[in-house]
Amino acid sequence: MTQPISPSLSSVEHNFYCLLLGGTFGCQTPLRPLSQWKWEHLWQMALVHGVGGLINDGMATYHGDFFLQIPHPLSEQCLSITKATERNNEQTTATLARLFNLFNSHRLRPILFKGQQFASYYPHPLHRNCGDIDIFFPFTPLAEKANELAASLTKMGTNKEKDCIYYQIDGVNIEHITGFKWFTNPILNRQLQQIVDKEIRCCDSKYTVIQDVKVECFPTTLNLLLQLARISHYILNEGISIKQLLDLALFLREEGEHVEVLKLQGWLKRLHMRTMASVIGELLVQLFHFQPNELPFVSRWHINIDRIKKEIFMKRDMSEWYFTQGKDIFVKTSNSNAMLFQMRHVVNYFRFYPYEMFTNFFASFAHGLSHIEE
Repeated sequence: MTQPISPSLSSVEHNFYCLLLGGTFGCQTPLRPLSQWKWEHLWQMALVHGVGGLINDGMATYHGDFFLQIPHPLSEQCLSITKATERNNEQTTATLARLFNLFNSHRLRPILFKGQQFASYYPHPLHRNCGDIDIFFPFTPLAEKANELAASLTKMGTNKEKDCIYYQIDGVNIEHITGFKWFTNPILNRQLQQIVDKEIRCCDSKYTVIQDVKVECFPTTLNLLLQLARISHYILNEGISIKQLLDLALFLREEGEHVEVLKLQGWLKRLHMRTMASVIGELLVQLFHFQPNELPFVSRWHINIDRIKKEIFMKRDMSEWYFTQGKDIFVKTSNSNAMLFQMRHVVNYFRFYPYEMFTNFFASFAHGLSHIEE
């Protein structure tokens, strides 16, 4: 299958997407010639986005292509990263199966979010770069018991924050979640949590099997909503990674026909997320060859997303800025460049999600004020 990739991309970015699509969807858009330096730059992009193993799969798809002139040391490094990714995934999967077997035996109803479920949609699941194991517990008493069990399993102890705890087993990071708070707008967070709580209690469960252990996942439509909310958070804040978009793309290709469209559209309207969801849809169309009929959450087309595509490959200056007060009465900011960036960022993204961006800057501003000594 040969399809054009967005013409606004540079030659390095073009080949980056060609290899990704070749390794994940089997597409073969013609490569462009690159110098050795540009191939090295492409590989650094792959490492930043955590898709080294997928780029390796793409190289295999394009094997024999005249323009696949990758320096030998780089191809060796790519193969080494892929092997390391496989080992990490094997360890993570074994730890996940062990945990779910334990929690299921205590009837705690653990629910897997993203991670290994999404890996199963890839042609080579072990080549998806693994992160934390995220486990959602819908009921507070059961979550508290799960946290106690986790504390007994790790010698390093657990770190607790509101609505989640973090710990590590066998070098694998695990997170227990009891609430989703991806927005700075508390009303949106409350609405999202109400949707999750209601859907978990009233709808049929969805399961997958990992190393002979039955693992519960979120229902398909709710899972899609959570992915859209999470990606929206990253677009508006830290910046999105390619892996997050690939997870969504492969999930839709595998599960899209099971999405309850009217229910999803009602949730997006309730969260005022319809424009933001359309932005994500445009990214899938322009970067991953999606067709409009594959994207049930898109209500608007032809939204200008050039800035977002450019920022995928740029490091945002999202460093912390805060206010301090010296011996005089004047208050100063610790990082004026970061503050100005934040102000421009809010202005540029306000049109995509005004309900969230209205509170975004003020939340950052309030955080900065919290450093002033009384």
